[in-house]
Amino acid sequence: MTKRGRILLVAIMLGLMVFAWLQYRARHEAERSLGLDAARIISAEFSKRADLRVATLRGKVLASGNDKGFLGVLPSQQITSLPYTVEYYVDLAKVGGRSYRWDPGSRTLTVDIPDVTVGTPNVNEAAAVSDQKGVFISRRAALELARQTSIRAAAKSRQEAEKPENMAKARESARAQVAKLAEAPLAATGRQGVRIAVSFPWEPKDPSAVPVEQWDRSRRMEDVLDERKNADR
Repeated sequence: MTKRGRILLVAIMLGLMVFAWLQYRARHEAERSLGLDAARIISAEFSKRADLRVATLRGKVLASGNDKGFLGVLPSQQITSLPYTVEYYVDLAKVGGRSYRWDPGSRTLTVDIPDVTVGTPNVNEAAAVSDQKGVFISRRAALELARQTSIRAAAKSRQEAEKPENMAKARESARAQVAKLAEAPLAATGRQGVRIAVSFPWEPKDPSAVPVEQWDRSRRMEDVLDERKNADR
């Protein structure tokens, strides 16, 4: 091969290497932009929500009340069965920039959400069934028995809701609910192929995933959405 031919071959090889590097860089930037845009779109959707209800627990509790009567005379007792419901919530307002991690290899956006919280128990006293014991139950005693059973029923309902097995079910429901909520705006804006994973703060994170807060924030959410609108025209 002549000297001119060798120079030409080297030039072609260098050109191919530069082209391959530019293609890789373009793909890398496209994947990076996809993850960042997805995080912004989801963040905008989450900002519209306060406490997201993610699960409901229903059941019945037995609660008792006791009244000694006047000067310990004519004591009375009441045992009441009351149905209840308890809601579980996730505060999406606490999901910020540090909550998103992007893995371009698997196109997975991990959203770290706060733990579920237990709402105030709703005890249905209108559907209560009571068994009272006592020779004579005055109006004052009846009100005292009802007050005690109401307070104890609410406490037992919360205790039931906070049991590990019920908290575990609420957390799994939260994963599904938050993932569904995140996927909807991505589909609406044409960001296809993004997998949503939901995690809790104590769970280990993929070390290959890059925190979104470390990325360039030059593109505004308005720019991302306008870009999609223009593409649809």
